[in-house]
Amino acid sequence: MGLKTQLITVMRKFSGQSTAYHVRGSRLSDYGQDSVSSFHRDQTTKDTLSTCAKLFSQVPNNEPAIAAECMDHLVAGVDTTGDAMCTLMWRISTPEYAYVQDLLFEELSTIKDSFDPVRQTAPIAVLDKLPYLDAVIYESMRWRPPVPMTLFRVVPPTGAVISGQAMPPGTTVGCQAYSLHRVEDVFPNPDVFDPKRWLTNDAAQLTAMRAHFWAFSSGGRMCLGHNLAMVEIKLIIAAVYMYYTTRVTAGVTEESMRMDDQLTSGVPHALTCPLEFVAR
Repeated sequence: MGLKTQLITVMRKFSGQSTAYHVRGSRLSDYGQDSVSSFHRDQTTKDTLSTCAKLFSQVPNNEPAIAAECMDHLVAGVDTTGDAMCTLMWRISTPEYAYVQDLLFEELSTIKDSFDPVRQTAPIAVLDKLPYLDAVIYESMRWRPPVPMTLFRVVPPTGAVISGQAMPPGTTVGCQAYSLHRVEDVFPNPDVFDPKRWLTNDAAQLTAMRAHFWAFSSGGRMCLGHNLAMVEIKLIIAAVYMYYTTRVTAGVTEESMRMDDQLTSGVPHALTCPLEFVAR
């Protein structure tokens, strides 16, 4: 552990934060390292197609770097979606926003015949036609994006003009979802969780909101799995709120759920969010 990491760990401990600086703590770190070591020992000559195998073909003697790369894929493909659903379900499980569950149930009930009795959810082609479900998901990721941090880019050799400012080649620039999602001209009362803002009949306003929605970034390096993530979230949220209501438990507070200063800051500060499920 480097000096910087040690200092951060000490500072987090004295401030009452988790000392497991990775968003999922030491267990995920150990899992990543152990998995890569096991692969290197047993599978390198058998598997040539997986991401891990391709990495070993390029950097055969650097297990920590390969483990870090694989964990990046894991965090990007799994944690972000989980964090998005965690935030959404927590917010609408609080007394102030419990009405959102009722509106979701009302909308989901209009397609109850489409719900599979085994999977207990509906086909995504049907769910994609539900405007309120869409609005709740968009608003949750606007209000608390799973990855709100700055995403950096380097200005190309031709230079660039950004917001009227000339940027010379090689300049590091960046943008972040958290700031874009709080442009008040686009999102009035931006700190308020308000799904109905996405149901506006103002086409120009909706276009502006869609343009500023940056939970998945944009351009050539935007999230590759954004469509899959939306499918997963819709299937699960529909399955939960068609058959259950949820409410926060005693230990879940605004403080425990505040954004933590980590890579995927959408994760709650307490690293836990126990909810009570009540069958309808």
